[in-house]
Amino acid sequence: LMSLDVSELESAVYFVTIYTQNGSITKRLIKK
Repeated sequence: LMSLDVSELESAVYFVTIYTQNGSITKRLIKK
């Protein structure tokens, strides 16, 4: 599992796409 430093991001909804050997996964990240 990877970690992201989101402390400098503005409050918004982000979509993070992770590419793996089995395909890609898109996660929704909500920064308040």
